[in-house]
Amino acid sequence: MVFIVLLLVLILSGCNADVKNPDVGFKIMSWNVQNLMDDKLDGDEYSEYTPSEGWDEIAYLRRLKMVSIIIKDEDPDVVFLQEVEHSGVLKDLLDKYLVRKGYRYYSSIKNEGSAISLGFISKERPSDIKVHGVIDNRPVLQVDFNIEGETISFFEVHAKSKYGGEAASEEDRINLSKTLKSQLESNDDHMVLMVGDFNEDPTDYTDELTALTLSDDKNYYLYTKKGSLGISDDKECIYTNMMYSPLLDSSVIKSMKGTYFYDGNWSCIDEIMGNQSLFDHMGLEFDSFDVVNNSKLLTSSGIPYRWEIKGLCGISDHLPVVMTIKK
Repeated sequence: MVFIVLLLVLILSGCNADVKNPDVGFKIMSWNVQNLMDDKLDGDEYSEYTPSEGWDEIAYLRRLKMVSIIIKDEDPDVVFLQEVEHSGVLKDLLDKYLVRKGYRYYSSIKNEGSAISLGFISKERPSDIKVHGVIDNRPVLQVDFNIEGETISFFEVHAKSKYGGEAASEEDRINLSKTLKSQLESNDDHMVLMVGDFNEDPTDYTDELTALTLSDDKNYYLYTKKGSLGISDDKECIYTNMMYSPLLDSSVIKSMKGTYFYDGNWSCIDEIMGNQSLFDHMGLEFDSFDVVNNSKLLTSSGIPYRWEIKGLCGISDHLPVVMTIKK
């Protein structure tokens, strides 16, 4: 089992949270912000983040501000972020740019020795936070909220990428899916949302076992028995121990074709997925979903404006996704 460094369990400000208008709903954002490092040389960062590369306080604050602008434009209640160096970056993001927007809570986790963490910022106070270790993987961050009397459990992930070969890393992603399936079974009495960068698009069908499998795949039952997480792209067909993906649902109109663009193709790898409680007609329900197409995030060609430390330009190679749930 991996050793996990819980960098900051929870930081609370002394301010009271704003009273939420139930008619607006609860809005969730998930975004891989691509290597958001601070300006301090503390040994955790990637080696290129040095003054000789132009990385300093001014560059850091400029990047934080750009990230904050995207968040402000969407104004979600909770934001799950991947590829942040540590919790200090989240604290700076709130203290310098977002506290006046009501964001008062944050937390981040990462494996010991890792350069990047995953975490969240929130306007609402979480009711619980847990960490789930995964063999040879980044940990899973569980954040529970009580929204309008209903418990919602979020499971945030940042799966291993396919860099260096898909087959070499697929077992790691399957181990992550096994952990997520176990937590889904343990929390089947309330709403479960899985968020983050899954680094896998289940629409890329294959005859090999994969971490995510669509319900119409001919190997669905075989693969899910072996550890794959079952995904539905149809809101009318969501069963126990299955997650629904509005990103993959063709009946949900999205502003962009995907969340990540590589080698000339769009992929759908950044998710906010929910269990059948999204449509149980009891309390909070699925309301809307989209891929954020803010022009600041895009190049003139309409693809993600990836961050480049050489030249200090761009924002991220991933686009954020947003979901709203409401009564």
